[in-house]
Amino acid sequence: MIIANILQKHLGISANFVSITSDTRVDLKYKIFLALKGANFDGHDFIVQALDSGAVAAISHREADEYPESYRSKIYKVEDTFEFYHQLANEYRKAINPITIAITGSSGKTTTKELMQLVMSQKFKTHFTQANNNNEFGVPLTILSMPEDTQVLIVEMGMRGLKQIELLSKTTNPNIAVITNIGTAHIEILGSRENIKKAKLEIASGLISRQELEATLLVDESIFSEIAAMNLARKTLSFDSQKFVDMSVLESTGLFYDINAVRQVAYLLGLDDGLIKQGLLQYKPLAGRGLFKTLKDSKTIFIDETYNANPDAVYNSINALSNQFANKNKIAVIGNIAESLPELVEKLFVDIAAMPNLTLIDARNKDLSVVAAELNSKLTGEDVVLVKASRSAKLERLFDSYRFS
Repeated sequence: MIIANILQKHLGISANFVSITSDTRVDLKYKIFLALKGANFDGHDFIVQALDSGAVAAISHREADEYPESYRSKIYKVEDTFEFYHQLANEYRKAINPITIAITGSSGKTTTKELMQLVMSQKFKTHFTQANNNNEFGVPLTILSMPEDTQVLIVEMGMRGLKQIELLSKTTNPNIAVITNIGTAHIEILGSRENIKKAKLEIASGLISRQELEATLLVDESIFSEIAAMNLARKTLSFDSQKFVDMSVLESTGLFYDINAVRQVAYLLGLDDGLIKQGLLQYKPLAGRGLFKTLKDSKTIFIDETYNANPDAVYNSINALSNQFANKNKIAVIGNIAESLPELVEKLFVDIAAMPNLTLIDARNKDLSVVAAELNSKLTGEDVVLVKASRSAKLERLFDSYRFS
């Protein structure tokens, strides 16, 4: 087991184990517990609990003598567990040496990741980011959970500030990096679109070539010339928003960009259009990320986009709604949007309210029963209802008021 060999080399750990975890909520039997410290937690406080629960060893940056004597032989000290976590992930990634694809962007990165894994799985043994494990704790977890026979590794990378994606890129050492777009998401943290661009471009900092595959950065056509001139990668390619295949999804420009980013990567790895389409047609949007729900005994369609929102993404979805469902009564239920500046959010709501052939229901800071009553008064039986908000709004609870087929 490669991870065992790395731990033996660095720490002298010889215990038999099945995996490493930093979560005491899982079954800890035959696992090694890595104590990580975050803004609101410190895994070092749970080392005794982890060992009592069956962990075979613990990795800590506290001195072993801070723990009861009977536990000390199972506690291995490093200078910093967070740094060791990333070092361990990087060494394991290099040992397995899969073709590694990193994905970031202001929006669309999770959809692109899901599409990418479906397409790559048509030809390769593929491992990819699960759930929302795209931060400084989730990315090493993704790498360390990779089976040893993995051929393609797909890693989603999120950020909340500068230097975060740089860390993730250097841990992952991607061969191909995809930036789905550079918008205004998290401008409330980073202050400007220029800073957002700077943060996203950090994904190129860890790029490496692999045999005949040159280190490649993929960006959308709108920023290609600017980014290519920066020489951040051995090769910089672009992707466009042309429609490639019919799918049962909200056909937004953003989705077409995501699909074509996947196509470009697939071509680099030798997949043809037949295999690419075969993978794409298996795609089913996840709950909160574009899932279609049909109202029972009705022709009304609800589109669940309640997982995330920023003004750019809302405009994109509403434009797609108008183009794709020209003959239906169109309603947009838009809730709180946290990933932006207040003035941009206010402009968004003013703009949507003025759009022709679209009814806006402003669900911000309203009781769901009030929102449902307003929505019910607008339904005709031939509707398409877009429900979109930031995750913190929990607007998906609105669906509890309805029955779907």
